[in-house]
Amino acid sequence: MTDQEPEAGQDRLDISNTHLCGSRFSCVNLSDSDITDSIAERLSFDDVDLSDLQLLNVNASGARVKDASFARATFSDVSLEGATFDRVSLRDVAITSADCTGMTIDGVSVGDLFSAWNSQQGDASR
Repeated sequence: MTDQEPEAGQDRLDISNTHLCGSRFSCVNLSDSDITDSIAERLSFDDVDLSDLQLLNVNASGARVKDASFARATFSDVSLEGATFDRVSLRDVAITSADCTGMTIDGVSVGDLFSAWNSQQGDASR
């Protein structure tokens, strides 16, 4: 063994079957890390760069997202049932193959909006 401390960026941990409840990480670089088959209930991120984050097979029921940017993000096979969006920019958002049953925007039924638009499109083609 050497008496020298490893250089920054050289430390790697392989943690398994361990409880780290209540742990705090500050000024930590976790780039290229993997967390699998784990429980992270009530996990909090504040002032964290999650660029290129991948969330696969995740249950985030009850999650709160505030002051966040998902610019150029991709969401696929996602359930937003019962979710609430407040002060959200949907500029240049594309939604395809969506079930909008019961969805409202500022209290207006999206289904009614689609019906009115489809009706207007039918009238325009006559």
